[in-house]
Amino acid sequence: MTDIIAAQTSKTPEISFDADTNTLRIVGKSYPEDLYAFWQPVTDQVQTLLNARDALFTFEFALTYHNSGTTRVIINFIKDAERILSESSRQIRIKWYFDPEDEQTEEQGEDYRDLCDGVTFELIGQEVS
Repeated sequence: MTDIIAAQTSKTPEISFDADTNTLRIVGKSYPEDLYAFWQPVTDQVQTLLNARDALFTFEFALTYHNSGTTRVIINFIKDAERILSESSRQIRIKWYFDPEDEQTEEQGEDYRDLCDGVTFELIGQEVS
């Protein structure tokens, strides 16, 4: 079952969680006018989800554009995932989808991958809408 955590708007991504696969999916553009108001409830819920189960947890990012504030949020997700891995035997995977014609988004994914020590990070080139 997939629950919508945040509905997509012209400035914010759709964020959904599939409890069957333990996957959080973030899709669209992310440059909210009020970063804290949009992301804080999401990050709180992600913390709860990360700590709720021992099963593999997957983040799937398919962002066509994101601003520097969202970059900080993504980095914090990675740091939280790395911390949880250091404290448990939990498995956490991040999938970064990018359009092969969008070098900037691919390079951003490469930068995020470089922050990962224990988290499995996959760069996946495919058309992102």
